[in-house]
Amino acid sequence: MTNTIHIAIIDDHVLFREGLAQLLSHYADIDILVEADNGIDFMNRIEGADQLPDVCILDINMPLMNGHDTLQQINASYPDTKILILSMFDNDYCRARMLGKGVAGYLNKGVNIEEVYKALVAIKETGNYNTGVLLESVIMPHSQQAGIPYITDDELVFLKACCSQLSFAEIAHKLNITMPDVEGYKTVLYSKLQVTDRFGLIYRALNSGLF
Repeated sequence: MTNTIHIAIIDDHVLFREGLAQLLSHYADIDILVEADNGIDFMNRIEGADQLPDVCILDINMPLMNGHDTLQQINASYPDTKILILSMFDNDYCRARMLGKGVAGYLNKGVNIEEVYKALVAIKETGNYNTGVLLESVIMPHSQQAGIPYITDDELVFLKACCSQLSFAEIAHKLNITMPDVEGYKTVLYSKLQVTDRFGLIYRALNSGLF
């Protein structure tokens, strides 16, 4: 079948992985090549294979080789294979970090199987699933080409704190600043980095060589 989507599922939770594989097997154009517990297991199983996956469905939190390291290995060894993140981690930091590394899509494990299938089809046909739309919604036009203006030491400390899973209230407590101070830093940094929300702020910070 010329439109077959060859996939791999890399997730250390066996029940989830096998259940996902079973649900996807009902779609005639899905061919599940590999199920793996982690990145090392996947690389061992796929080595020397005649058919490589079009898309790898990848978890982030896994033993031995996590999703970040697995993504790096796949990008280096099999650059034509696209990555769809399917994870319980759905915070701005995780999404920004993974999108910055070039994943083709990012979904929370709470989605239904129809959306997973829709994402696989879109990635096969267009190379991504909503990643461009997501970035365009939070990063102002032409900002990727613009240089980064001077950022003060205090602003950089705040920016680094934003690139975590702390809430803004927790950041205020950690840095011993007030919530009005937080709003002031946000306004200045959103303007300097030409973004519209925290996700955009993290994405630009992680992918602009600021630290």
